[in-house]
Amino acid sequence: MRLDGEAVWWRNPAGYVIIEIKRNQVKRKCEVLVRPNGNVEVRLDVKLLGTVSEFPMDQVNDEKTMKRLNKTLSKILTRESEELVRKLQKAHCDAFCVARQLIAFNPEVRKKKKWFRDYPRVRFKPKVEVEIVGDGILN
Repeated sequence: MRLDGEAVWWRNPAGYVIIEIKRNQVKRKCEVLVRPNGNVEVRLDVKLLGTVSEFPMDQVNDEKTMKRLNKTLSKILTRESEELVRKLQKAHCDAFCVARQLIAFNPEVRKKKKWFRDYPRVRFKPKVEVEIVGDGILN
């Protein structure tokens, strides 16, 4: 999956769809929460605004098709995000700077943690929302 203006591909039974998402059309929020029991939870919310560049079915302007496309792409990209987070945790890669946020906002929690052991136990909740805001298809 590539974002910076390059196409994101999705295979469906009818063929494929290509959407373009520009860097300035990505909204992201990363929230690190510490539960009363000391467990760390990270909420990753990403909203992607994109345009359809190519779609094999002729119903790009149909609102029902666009809603279904938004929902399907959101589900697929959320699943891929979950898989990516699992791989990062397995490699002990703190790409979302969870430790840095804990040091800044919850230093007592960070001091209690043995980060190499505890980082894979951090619970991530990624959520990707796709919204198609237009199409570049010529009819």
